[in-house]
Amino acid sequence: MDFHALLRPTERLRLRWLEPRDEAVFCALYGCPDTMRGIGAPLAPAEARERFSARLQMQQQALDILPQRVVSAREESIESLKWPWENTSAEQPNHCLRVVAELAVDTGVAGLFGLDCWDDDGHEWELGVMTLPNGRGHGYPTEVLSVLSARLLELGAHRITLRCKAENHAARRTAVRAGFRGYEVALPGGLQVYWSRTS
Repeated sequence: MDFHALLRPTERLRLRWLEPRDEAVFCALYGCPDTMRGIGAPLAPAEARERFSARLQMQQQALDILPQRVVSAREESIESLKWPWENTSAEQPNHCLRVVAELAVDTGVAGLFGLDCWDDDGHEWELGVMTLPNGRGHGYPTEVLSVLSARLLELGAHRITLRCKAENHAARRTAVRAGFRGYEVALPGGLQVYWSRTS
């Protein structure tokens, strides 16, 4: 899988991998109650820095391993498969990548996008998005999710997924605009929407 193709610029944004210089932005996102409202509890500064270091390390491991994978054909129907996080006993994805989206007109960061691979063959990917205030209200998440999911499918991925809380209407609108199909799932913690894109 040629991951350089994922980082081609979009119409309005430059895309790059998470780098050490992004620690302040990463910690600001993970420490912001408003941003974390649909994800989980905000992280304390020390915990956010620890998470950042771990993500950088996991990303480097993924970039060392995943490009060498040869994505094989899958015989079973994608629609009949369980959700990727239900197919494993692991609590975390096998491989984690983070893409920083910068505004093409300046050096400002619009958001951070997660690309988590739940298997070792590059079949199952889950995307996520966190936006800074200057990245909201302009359609940037839709733009990036549309492009990243399409490029992953071009590289041989079989299914791209998203998750959000049912009451997160902004995330739901973004998922629909980015070409995903939603399925409401009742969980002990409340109603969630799982999203899938296969083409």
